[in-house]
Amino acid sequence: MLRRPEVVLGVLIATGAWCGVGHGQQGGPAIVSTISQPPPPESAPPPAPLPGPAVEDRNGPLLLGDPLLDPPMGNPSGLYFAAEVGLLSPCFCPCGMQNLVNVGGLFLGQVRLPSADLDWTASPQVELGYRFGQGFGAVVMTYRGLVTDGAADLFGFDPLGPARLTSRLDLQIGDLDYANQEWSLGPWWDMRWRIGGRLTNLYFDTRAQGFFLGQRAASHYLGGGPHAGLELARRFGTSGLALFAKGEGSCLFGRLSQSFAETLSLGPMPFLGGATNEHESQALASLRLQAGFSWAPTTARYPLRFSGGYEIEQWWYIGQASPGTNELNIQGLFLRCEFGF
Repeated sequence: MLRRPEVVLGVLIATGAWCGVGHGQQGGPAIVSTISQPPPPESAPPPAPLPGPAVEDRNGPLLLGDPLLDPPMGNPSGLYFAAEVGLLSPCFCPCGMQNLVNVGGLFLGQVRLPSADLDWTASPQVELGYRFGQGFGAVVMTYRGLVTDGAADLFGFDPLGPARLTSRLDLQIGDLDYANQEWSLGPWWDMRWRIGGRLTNLYFDTRAQGFFLGQRAASHYLGGGPHAGLELARRFGTSGLALFAKGEGSCLFGRLSQSFAETLSLGPMPFLGGATNEHESQALASLRLQAGFSWAPTTARYPLRFSGGYEIEQWWYIGQASPGTNELNIQGLFLRCEFGF
């Protein structure tokens, strides 16, 4: 018989532990210790919306006033207007305007006339655009016109004496472009470019009239196509003065119509004549270059800029319905004023 109580208590504890393990292994009830877990923290509330109007359509507040999109010396958004006038001297070479004409069913006469020297003329140009903010560029509409004529005496044309030669040129141009400005060339450099479409109407005729013989040749072209331009400017500090160079070109596709006529007369009374016409599709290319100085007054209340310089322009392949090529060369001085540039 066990008399010591601590021995009896140790035996009882060992027996209980063995019974618990045995029942647990046989699928009986087991003692599982549970530890209470702290409740999950409450989720943080969403951030409060930024004050002010909605900015969904303005690329977010981080782009507003970005110096790469709206630099401090950049052009303001909104409408702007420009007017330009050129004092120009056109020269038309009608090498491609020649053809045979059946004169009264009696013989074939060859119509081949030169061009009289065209007079210097004032050529206006107007430009209206709308500039968007945040570097989105601008939409620009431009119209330019040039009309001139010339006259000279033509010797060796009429067997009864010199003939009077008269020539006329009418050039109308309309452009619709998307334009933008780049600031990546440096702090004193500006670069502007544009790309879009051009519609051109070009008419030229030349005629010679003597006492006995008279001839006329005319060419009309109407077409459209892509147009692009690039302008670079170097500013001289904060004086508002800059040196610039600008180039633009186009490649047009359209319809060419040419007409030729010959008459025989006695003074002002014609008695025999004939005419012929030709029509065909035609491609035409042009290039215009300008260079000069510009000045933007720093004390002006509204943004103004004045520019002027020299320009030269070349048109190729004007009318090839007959053998040869017609070309047009234009050069002279120009003066330009921009408001809200």
